[in-house]
Amino acid sequence: NSIAGAGTLGCASVALGTNVTPTSDRTTTLTTSIANMNISGNLALYSNDNGNSQNNAIFSFSTGTITVAGSLTSVNEDAAQTVCTFNMATGSQNGQLVLNGATPFSLGAGTNTITLAGTATHVHYNHAGNQSVYPVAYRHLTLSESGVKTLQTGTTTIGGNLTLSGSVAATTVVALTVSGNLDIGSGTTLTVGGFNFTVTGTSTVDGTIIHSSTAGTTTFTGQVTIGNGGLWNETAGEDISFAGNLLNNGTFTAGAGIHTFTGTGRTIGGTSAVSIPSVTGSGTTTNTGRLIISTTLAGASTLTNGANATLTFGGSAITPTIAAT
Repeated sequence: NSIAGAGTLGCASVALGTNVTPTSDRTTTLTTSIANMNISGNLALYSNDNGNSQNNAIFSFSTGTITVAGSLTSVNEDAAQTVCTFNMATGSQNGQLVLNGATPFSLGAGTNTITLAGTATHVHYNHAGNQSVYPVAYRHLTLSESGVKTLQTGTTTIGGNLTLSGSVAATTVVALTVSGNLDIGSGTTLTVGGFNFTVTGTSTVDGTIIHSSTAGTTTFTGQVTIGNGGLWNETAGEDISFAGNLLNNGTFTAGAGIHTFTGTGRTIGGTSAVSIPSVTGSGTTTNTGRLIISTTLAGASTLTNGANATLTFGGSAITPTIAAT
């Protein structure tokens, strides 16, 4: 069975599967590609069993937007043999799933196969209050509205963008790689816990990012921009690596850890001062603003102080080559 079209389908609930006893192995499958499906209650999967035969529920979400105000639920009559499946890695693989309920997933015992990371899929946790983020990989993940969005140890990879909006707060609880961009919106807070944290794309901080532990290594491969009103706060002396530009237009509070700048043609600048106790460089970096290094400036690199820029050093020895324009 399939649901397609360019319109909007409103449902009080969607139930896939049945408790009618199967006489042979089979599946009950629904494939959706409708532009918009709005479910004001639950999206329920039911897989049943008669001891010898199973009827498994499979929900295949190809494209469009599905909004669930309640929960995605499952029942496996036989925890050892039946399987409930919700799959976004099918067809066009660009569906958007909006989860507005306080309990986005309420899954029963047994095997539940939840695949949310298609090639261009997007999952929004959008409840005005606390929510738990289901512990799987994602392509694009948005945490929005308000409350604490609880990341879990099963989420170690976000293959696209991680976006925080509204007034949400989230904390990393395991090593996490964001292969796309990181966007910390105004009013939101992301706390990087004591685990490795890597962002491959650009990072924009208009809200607050807190580096709370010396454990783990944090790496920003793309440009980091702290916006006007944005807050970068290192409450612990974590080592942090920058492979792109660092632009501070807000507040940058560094800890005692080593801040490593790599690559060629990199820029440290912005409208606000960047004050870092310990800097190690490789490659070439240009200071275009106000750079304050209070303790250590090391590494086999070249640091150029740009026109009208200010470099203040409070340590005892400088290893890199210093140039001025």
